Amino acid sequence: MRQIRVGYQRPPRARPQPAQSSRGNGKAPRCHRHPGVHMVLAGTNPGWNTVRYLCPMCNAMGLPPVEVATGVVSGYWHQKGYGFIDNGGPRIFFHVSDLADRFTPYVGMPVTCQVEQNERGLVGRQVAPR
Repeated sequence: MRQIRVGYQRPPRARPQPAQSSRGNGKAPRCHRHPGVHMVLAGTNPGWNTVRYLCPMCNAMGLPPVEVATGVVSGYWHQKGYGFIDNGGPRIFFHVSDLADRFTPYVGMPVTCQVEQNERGLVGRQVAPR
């Protein structure tokens, strides 16, 4: 016959902690030219306040790394179809045709985008909500 100890409490089980990733939120962005390939962190650009990601396949083709900015929409005019993103650096312009998904941006909305530079300043491409 089994003996039962009165007042005994089983010690709590130690839960394994998930490994911390150097990619921030654990989701590595995918290359838009090579959708099956995860990009790797390649550094930062303090002048633009962006993170630089590199696709191994694009790097082999001689293409530059992708600048990714995370910020909030500081202004959006739906009548005109454009807005601005504030990420702590220079303002980033985006057009409604550069939205990655079908969503309506609003002031204060957190977004992520790829940043390019043209003759007028920084332009956000592939703008997506966070």
